[in-house]
Amino acid sequence: MTFWLSLPIKNKIMKIIILNLIGLCMAYSAMSQVHIESGGNIFVTGTSNGVSNTTPELYSEIPVINYGTITNNGEIQYGDSVVNNGTYTSTGDDVFVAGTTPNNAVVGNFKGANDMYNVIVNAGSANFLFVHDTLEVDERLVFESGTVLSISDVYVKNSAVNAIQGASLSGGSDKYISGSLERDVSIATNYSMPVGDVNHGNQSFNILFNNTGGGNKISASYDDALAGSATKAACQDTNAFNVQSGTWTITSNGVNSNYDYDITLIPAGANTSLLAASLYDAFVKDGQFIGNPCANTLGNYSATGLISFSQFNIVGGNNAVLPITLKVFKVYKTASTDVIEWTTDAEVNNKLFSIERSLDGIEFTEIGVVQSKALNGNSNHTLDYRFIDQNPQQGYNYYRLKQVDFDEKSTLSNVKYVFWDDLKVVQVYPNPASEFIKIDWSSKNNSDLKVKLSDMRGRIIQHVQFKSKTGMNSLKLKTHDLPSGIYFVQVYENNRLIKSEKVRKQD
Repeated sequence: MTFWLSLPIKNKIMKIIILNLIGLCMAYSAMSQVHIESGGNIFVTGTSNGVSNTTPELYSEIPVINYGTITNNGEIQYGDSVVNNGTYTSTGDDVFVAGTTPNNAVVGNFKGANDMYNVIVNAGSANFLFVHDTLEVDERLVFESGTVLSISDVYVKNSAVNAIQGASLSGGSDKYISGSLERDVSIATNYSMPVGDVNHGNQSFNILFNNTGGGNKISASYDDALAGSATKAACQDTNAFNVQSGTWTITSNGVNSNYDYDITLIPAGANTSLLAASLYDAFVKDGQFIGNPCANTLGNYSATGLISFSQFNIVGGNNAVLPITLKVFKVYKTASTDVIEWTTDAEVNNKLFSIERSLDGIEFTEIGVVQSKALNGNSNHTLDYRFIDQNPQQGYNYYRLKQVDFDEKSTLSNVKYVFWDDLKVVQVYPNPASEFIKIDWSSKNNSDLKVKLSDMRGRIIQHVQFKSKTGMNSLKLKTHDLPSGIYFVQVYENNRLIKSEKVRKQD
């Protein structure tokens, strides 16, 4: 076993304690992160067997940020996030375990020559491995416990059927991918694709290629937010197919019309409640029924001989009315805020939407309410909604919609999220103000700061310029002699507006 470490370390970033535990392990103490600068190297050799071990060659329970070189020919266990802005070479086991924080994150360049080899998820059944940027896996993706939550792609570059191991059965609450999964494929092999979402767990499907259309990989995801009304077909008088289980979106890099594949969707767990009490089931591809929906056997979610890729749904002959049909739900960042937008195609008895946010993907709290635009809560046409989170937090910000009926029944949307890795946090308070307005601002480096206080006519009442320091900065604007009314506080960093807030002055 060989372990070699060369770390040009930033001053006051960390101290290192080396412990001997059967093999050679490394623990870190009294620091917030391991920072490997350009020119620094970590080289690990040992045993690689595709499973997590109790004595890895290297273990870190705090974030690892790499600008140098990490070479893993043994087993590295990450108990927190790993960020690669340098070179990462692996022919070993890259293991993600539960550390001092419940969730792990993969950020930066882990594709091409910087891909991981065996990625092993052992984060705990209630925890996540967050994939912020594309993660490429050269050999195997192994689930032991935990869920992969991806806002980019997880790409398994191995066409062997066992390149993905340990995924839960459909309906399982962990050991699947919430987000986009890509994998290499070949002819005459039956592949399982463990994709789902955090509300419904694993909603996997199986696919077998008779002809790949000249392609060599597929990409798949499951999104409950696309569920809603489907193409209707009358069966036994007025019975119609009007409840979807969600949407499987599947694409390939081959050529449409040249494909020949068989597919079986496997809805399970909470998802199947949407199909309860159905007289019939139907398999929908791009909004069109496959075969005769009125003759389809309950629970038959298979189709053969398909020649193109698209979106798939399962619908049931349940005449229950959905409170809303959510057509679009998306979240994106601006310079300093998160924007939540959604669109409904139809609303029935809908009172309002509660916007909920979480910083760990588990515990959600309400941050705002948007009333329904539908007249008396009912609409059969498109309605657009928007909410702005003025105070996103550093790291992951998770959002979901809670739709509330007039009878106080509620339903939850899928979860969307964004990641802030360099957030300038600015707080303006108190509001309303009397004697003063205080601005607190956090910065990672020194910068030029300007603060303007203006009235409703745009006249600048106060203008302050100063050089901020790394860390927390504070400034007070005196307001005791200003007349009551509405004022605006604008904060600029290096001539870029990072905060604008309306403040009421009262006596």
